[in-house]
Amino acid sequence: MLGIGEAVAGYQLLKAGISACKSALDTGKDASSIAKAVGAIFNAQDQIQKEKNHNMTVKDQLGMENILNEQIDKADLDRQLDEIRLMCNMKYGATFWADCLKIRNDRIQELKEKEKKAKIRRALEAKEMRKSLFTLFSILVVAGLIFVAFALYQKAFAKEYTRSQKIHRGDIVLVKTTTCRLFAQDIKDNGSTRWCFYQTRIGFNRKYSTITQDSVSFCQREFKCRVNALTDKPPKEVNDTLKNLNKGFK
Repeated sequence: MLGIGEAVAGYQLLKAGISACKSALDTGKDASSIAKAVGAIFNAQDQIQKEKNHNMTVKDQLGMENILNEQIDKADLDRQLDEIRLMCNMKYGATFWADCLKIRNDRIQELKEKEKKAKIRRALEAKEMRKSLFTLFSILVVAGLIFVAFALYQKAFAKEYTRSQKIHRGDIVLVKTTTCRLFAQDIKDNGSTRWCFYQTRIGFNRKYSTITQDSVSFCQREFKCRVNALTDKPPKEVNDTLKNLNKGFK
């Protein structure tokens, strides 16, 4: 009747609850049935109030037809609620209905207070979380800045190491060398390449090295060779050279 579908549904629930409550009181049903019917009345009232506050447009609120219909419905329902109130008071005591309303209102207020406190607590927890995250971020930033400053300081004022210290630290890796001496040579590749064969001793072991160059160049009698480039056995070419020399002496 208000022109709002949800509000009309609320009034219909209220009328149904009032009718069920009257029937339960008239027929002398048990207390649980009466309590259920009364509970339906209060729930319907809450629904009507909630829908009225959220769903009514300005036009609905100011329209005379809606105002009249609302007042008529309200007067009719108030009359029926008064009958329910009197019937309950007659059955359960003169202050029964007022006591029930007071208890209900107190519990509603208590619930609102709990919700308010919970909302405040959540806001404080969120604030503390933001504060903790900011503190952690600040600590990380400060620690990073200190580390960078320390690294720059070390780089700016670091003592230059001597060559011996760099060798000891492993910054400079020395290449180990030894003296390799010529023990054979040969002209190969149709007279275009001279092969120079060298040998040396590392401890009790013989090591070998080979150098190839133009045939017009002479082999060095000795040179400083890298230890890690030496081989344990002479190359195949030196064996062929030595065989040819032996044949020449036969």
